Amino acid sequence: VIGSPDEVAEQLRASSKELNVGNLMVLLHFGNMKRDLAMYNTEMFATKVAPQLKDLFEDKWENRWFPKPMAEAQRATPRAGRMAAE
Repeated sequence: VIGSPDEVAEQLRASSKELNVGNLMVLLHFGNMKRDLAMYNTEMFATKVAPQLKDLFEDKWENRWFPKPMAEAQRATPRAGRMAAE
């Protein structure tokens, strides 16, 4: 998807609705793109495109695929001094 921020938002909105997208993952850099251009793309997406799409991804249902923290009781506890011994 390419174009002005408004064109990109329009294209993403249309395809998201048509495909019933629940999560949107974007690639704002590719190939050997210079860092400055990748940062510019990221800023433009964050400030001009994403706000136009916010209502598409409101929490209307439980997102079972979004990562959640593991319960404290299930977390591993590092052994004391193990890293120092290696």
